[in-house]
Amino acid sequence: WYHREHQQKIVIVPNGVASGYPRCGMYNVVVGSKKWKDLMLYGRSQFFGTAYARQYGETVWPVPEEDFLGIVPWAVDCNFYTPGEAAPDNYLCFLGRATPYKGLAAALQVAAKAKAHLKIVPALQNPAHRKEFEDHKPLIEQAVKDGARVEVVLLPMTSQHHVAKRELYRRAKALLFPVQAHEPFGLTIVEALTTGTPVIGSNLGALPEIINQGQTGFLCHDIDEMVQAVAEVGALDRRAIRDESVERWHYTRAAADYLKLLAEK
Repeated sequence: WYHREHQQKIVIVPNGVASGYPRCGMYNVVVGSKKWKDLMLYGRSQFFGTAYARQYGETVWPVPEEDFLGIVPWAVDCNFYTPGEAAPDNYLCFLGRATPYKGLAAALQVAAKAKAHLKIVPALQNPAHRKEFEDHKPLIEQAVKDGARVEVVLLPMTSQHHVAKRELYRRAKALLFPVQAHEPFGLTIVEALTTGTPVIGSNLGALPEIINQGQTGFLCHDIDEMVQAVAEVGALDRRAIRDESVERWHYTRAAADYLKLLAEK
């Protein structure tokens, strides 16, 4: 936009609701998943066709096909997110904001129906996030009454933050990701998979592009399917999950993808 006279190319990587802003044709857009590209191509938001469409809006500024440079899935440091040495504990983990569409309420229902231990790792970085979590406290109390064991874990906001998060992934029976919208990617999913921990998630957004059904986790359409997945997830091969993740999600793969795209264009 600012370098038209030099014909310089600018590459942007849109994500989430930020993609609602207009895009100039000068930009070459890279997205993290095929699903996210399809939504942007047709001018649809991640809330299209969901219960949150009215609240957050169903449309974004459409991006023409010719403006897409390519699709490069996100990646993580597989040398850091490694499996633990001991066998995992018998708890489920929910990590993220308590924004309603992220699915904390659904995770609590799953834990209650499965009579499971659920560790909630909420994002509380600002007042809005803290308020969203406070709003879920009655649901937490109800889940406990219905048979769940719920534990809230606060990660240190220090250099040990990612170390503590990695340990939670390593020790979990599974990561719960019951998102209620078309998630553009889901980086916590890849972090967990890279430690060898399977993921139980909604069959929405980019999750079908990430989770290998019945091998690295389970894609579910409702609460009952997630409860069934909790009963079955322990049989998955955590070493195989780790091996696939290193192949698919290592940052060196993403770097090579970007270099290839930029060299070609």
